[in-house]
Amino acid sequence: MSPYQSHPKHVFSELTERQHEVLKIAIQLGYYQNPRQTSLQQIADDIGITASTVGKHLRSIEKQVFSTYVQ
Repeated sequence: MSPYQSHPKHVFSELTERQHEVLKIAIQLGYYQNPRQTSLQQIADDIGITASTVGKHLRSIEKQVFSTYVQ
């Protein structure tokens, strides 16, 4: 087995511009903190889109990032 090598720049380079924006705001507002510091609605309000769209973007981002590491 070879050593694990992370390539985060490559993974994130596949995201759309909007996905980058949503992820950046989600991280800044504490969405991935434990306990969570913000909600989908707060992220949506900050960006100017609906909470359901934020949720779709985050699920898509997570799927793309995680599928890179789990094959």
